[in-house]
This record gives sequence, structure tokens and C-alpha cells, in this order.
Amino acid sequence: LVREGEEGNFFFILADGEAKISKEGKTLGVQGAGQCFGEMCYIRKGATTRTATVTTNTPVTLLKIKPDSLRNASENCQSRFNQAFLNTLIERLTQANIQLANMQ
Repeated sequence: LVREGEEGNFFFILADGEAKISKEGKTLGVQGAGQCFGEMCYIRKGATTRTATVTTNTPVTLLKIKPDSLRNASENCQSRFNQAFLNTLIERLTQANIQLANMQ
């Protein structure tokens, strides 16, 4: 779905199924329905270089969103997405900290 190192100007919400996130061939995690990936292009306000690869583990249903479309949405809609993105980033940071702590 997404390859590490490629430019991207859209993000996905996983509506159904499962996707594996990897970096340099190492699995970082698995995402399921309701989770998003590629959202940095919205947060950073422009196309970004993908920092991870996303592949499917199962058949998936995706919602593909261009950042400009979200920026043109109502303030309430943008606010809800922003809050969801913050929660996602906090969860990822928490998981990364756990993994780092277990490596010591």
C-alpha cells in the first residue's frame, strides 16, 4: 500500500482488515480497522517521504484521503481528525517507548 522512501500526498484510514507496518524490513506493528497511516502528509502540510512500508495481512477496505480535502472540510471535522491523529501519535510513541525499554 505504501513504500518506505516514496513520496506521499494522501493518507489512509483502515476501514476493515489488517495491515503490517515495517521499516527496513523489521515489523513495527500491525494495524486494524479504525486506524490510520500516512497522516504525516496532512500534519506537515505537504507531500512527505514515507518513513515505513505498509502491506496487507488480509483483504482490506481503505478510505484514501488527500490532505487538501480534509483542509477544506469544516473546522469541526478537522478538529476531530486532529484529535484522532494526536491519539494515534501518542499510542505509537508509547509503544515505541515500551519496545526501547525492553531492549535494555
